[in-house]
Amino acid sequence: MVEIGAVARRLAAIRADLTFAVMPHEPHTADVARYLQRQGREVLLHQPMEGSGKNPGPAAIYGSTDPLEAAAILEESLELVPQAKGVNNHMGSVVTRDRQIMEALFTVLKDRGLFFIDSLTTGSSVCRETAQAVDLPFGARDVFLDNEPSAGYISGQIEDLVTVALRRGWAIGICHPHEATVETLSREIPRLAARGIEVVRVSTLVDMPDQ
Repeated sequence: MVEIGAVARRLAAIRADLTFAVMPHEPHTADVARYLQRQGREVLLHQPMEGSGKNPGPAAIYGSTDPLEAAAILEESLELVPQAKGVNNHMGSVVTRDRQIMEALFTVLKDRGLFFIDSLTTGSSVCRETAQAVDLPFGARDVFLDNEPSAGYISGQIEDLVTVALRRGWAIGICHPHEATVETLSREIPRLAARGIEVVRVSTLVDMPDQ
């Protein structure tokens, strides 16, 4: 297993404007977030939320969490990653279906001038409608690149992302710090550039039409 700080350094060395989502309450949270900011990288808070039975990790928001308590948890997480320009959900297939909780969270983000990227871990997410209701800048994932952490699979998912981007003009992909992901991105991103496809920070893609 590669230590997460080393993974962040390797990903930050890729010549592309990747956006990084940092989880709170991890051993290297503060160091990694500061390092990425110094490298000129865009940072998000990767907020843990209840999903399909797996432990979402420390500082998680659950479907049973009172909305006001959920807002307080998010505030605390944001204090741990002050570099964050926005937030996206880690897991969250339960919580992102709950309009009351998401409205409480989005009110926090709105007050702080941040945005939200829905990882879309469920087709029943209410995040888009809730973001529109509170006038919060919003975007949503198009393709998960590495649900299967193998080079062949990830390369195929990158091609799926490219297909969406060529059809619509843009696309949002999400991946994880797997060894195979780092190696595949390091190899494939220069090839994308040679094809005239640009990797941009996710903040430039919020509130794009036809999401």
